[in-house]
Amino acid sequence: EEMRNSKSAFKDRPKKRTALLLWNNPMLTVNFDTYTSRLVECAGGVNVFREESVYEFPVELEDMIEKEPETLFLAAKPAPFTSRHVAEFRRYRLFSKIPIHLIKGRLLARYGPTTLEALKHLRKIYESL
Repeated sequence: EEMRNSKSAFKDRPKKRTALLLWNNPMLTVNFDTYTSRLVECAGGVNVFREESVYEFPVELEDMIEKEPETLFLAAKPAPFTSRHVAEFRRYRLFSKIPIHLIKGRLLARYGPTTLEALKHLRKIYESL
């Protein structure tokens, strides 16, 4: 019931352009045809790299800036991103102006029992934007 109400509340909201990084060095992201991207899009975002032909691929900082995201998700433990990385991104003009969120890596990578928890967590983030 809660998810159904939440879904209808998001129906008319514009989706937030989201860049997401699952790994650092090299920075890795994903296209639409992945669990992570679909999770983001079900929660209220749109993956800025959704149209790419490869499931998972490296990106450069310039690639992300060119896509003009409205928010950035960084996978945290067990993935490598920490608050230090957030501070590094903040040095760049675009990333100093948009919200950057550290998301538990297990929420972005494991479908199954954590999916509901992940959707709730991401929807709270999108509601706050």
